[in-house]
Amino acid sequence: MTPGSAKNSSRHSLIIFIGLIIFCLGQLTWWIIFQLGQNDRLLEVRRQLQRQRIELITTIANNHFRNMVERVKRAVMSEDFPDDTAYTFLTRDLAGGAYLLHNPTTGKGVAGGSPESKLLARLDDDLSVVYFDPRYVDSLVEAHGGGLVLRLDDPRDGVAEPWLTADMLTASPGTLEKWESESNRRIKMLISEGGFFVLIILFGAFLIYRTIQRSEELKFRQQGFIQGVTHEFRAPLTSLRLYIEALQTGNVGKQKTDELFPKMLDDCDRLDGLIDNVLEAGHQGKSGHVLKLSPTDLAADLNEYLDALQPLIDRHSAKIRREIAGELTVRADYQAFGRVVRALVDNAIHYSPADRRQIDVRLIRDQGDAVLTVTDQGAGLPAAEQQKIFERFYRVGDSETRRVRGTGLGLFLVREIVEAHGGEVFASSPGPNRGTTITVKLPVVT
Repeated sequence: MTPGSAKNSSRHSLIIFIGLIIFCLGQLTWWIIFQLGQNDRLLEVRRQLQRQRIELITTIANNHFRNMVERVKRAVMSEDFPDDTAYTFLTRDLAGGAYLLHNPTTGKGVAGGSPESKLLARLDDDLSVVYFDPRYVDSLVEAHGGGLVLRLDDPRDGVAEPWLTADMLTASPGTLEKWESESNRRIKMLISEGGFFVLIILFGAFLIYRTIQRSEELKFRQQGFIQGVTHEFRAPLTSLRLYIEALQTGNVGKQKTDELFPKMLDDCDRLDGLIDNVLEAGHQGKSGHVLKLSPTDLAADLNEYLDALQPLIDRHSAKIRREIAGELTVRADYQAFGRVVRALVDNAIHYSPADRRQIDVRLIRDQGDAVLTVTDQGAGLPAAEQQKIFERFYRVGDSETRRVRGTGLGLFLVREIVEAHGGEVFASSPGPNRGTTITVKLPVVT
C-alpha cells in the first residue's frame, strides 16, 4: 500500500464513520420525537377517558334522580300519605338513596339533607319539592376513580332539563397538577436520557475516531518505515557492491584499496546499526528494554562515544563542539547508552544542512541530575511535533515534503533506553529552520 492509497483508505474509513454517527444521532432524535409524541398522546387518552367517565357519571346520576322522582310521586300521591306507613317507607327509601323530600306547605322533611340543595325536582305547585343531596354525585365520582369536582352555580330542576351535564364536572386542581407534573417529568426524563445518550454517542465517536486515526496514522508510519528502512539498507549494500566489484577488477592500487576498506567497514557498521535498531524496536513491543546497569562515569563514557563517532562525523563534514563537565557518576548500561548518543548525533547530522553541521554536545550537573544536551542548527521542529518525534515510526513532515530518509526508530529507541535508565528525554526548538535541542536527564549516583 502506497502513502496515497493509505490516505484514501483513511478518508473512506472516516466517511463511513461519520455516516454511522449521523445515522445513530438521527435514530436517537427520532426516538426522542416519538416519545414526546407518545407523551402528548397519553395526555389526550387521559382526557378522553375523563370525558367518558363524566358522561357515565352524569348518565347514572340523571337516571337515578329520575327514578327517585317517579317513586316519590307515587308515594306522595297515594291516599294514605303522609300516614305512618307511607312516611316510614319514604324516609327509608330516600335516606338510602341520599335524597331529601321537603313539603313546602307543611315544612316537613323526610330523610336527610337540606332544602338549600341546587339539585331539585318540583312535583307540583302545592304538594312538594324533591331535593337531591349533591354528596350522592361525589360518591359516584369516588366510585369511578375520583379526581372530579362538581360545580353548580344555579339550581337545576330536572323536570325541565337534565340535572347534571358534562360541563358541571371538571378535573380537580390536584388532578391537573398531577398530570402536568407527570408530563413534565417524562419530558425532563426524555431530554436528560437523550442528552446522556448523545454524550455517550459523541464520546464513543471520539474514541472510535481517535482509534481509527491512530490506526491509520500507524499504518501510514509503517509504510514510511518500510520505505525508509529499504532505502537505508539498500544504500550501504549498493556502495558495498560497488567497492567489491572495484576490488574484483584487480585494477585498484594499494592507496585506493586502503581508502575503500574503511568505507566498507563504515557501511557494515551502518548496516549493523540498522539491524540493531530494528531488532531493538521489536523487543520494545514485547517486554521493554532490559539493561545491565552499573555505576559509571558518564563524562568519560561520553567522550569515548564521541571519539568512536568521529569517522561518521568526518564523513559528513560535521563539527562537534564539546562542553563536558567533570566526573558524573550514573547507573547506566554502557552499550545501550552508546546507542543513545549515536542516535542523537546521527539525527543532528542528518537534519542539518551541509553548511550548518555544527553540533554542540553539553553535559552538566543540575542538582541531582546529569543533563546531556545535543543541539544542532538544522531544520528545527514545529511546537506540535516536539514530543511526537519520540513515537515509534514517527517522521517529521509528510512523505512529499520529507527530505531526510530514515526508519523512524532512532529517537523512539532513545526514549525507551533513557526511560529504562530511570531518566527522561524531551526536545525543544525555537521553530522551523532554527535548530533543535534534545535533552536527556539521568539521576546522579551520590
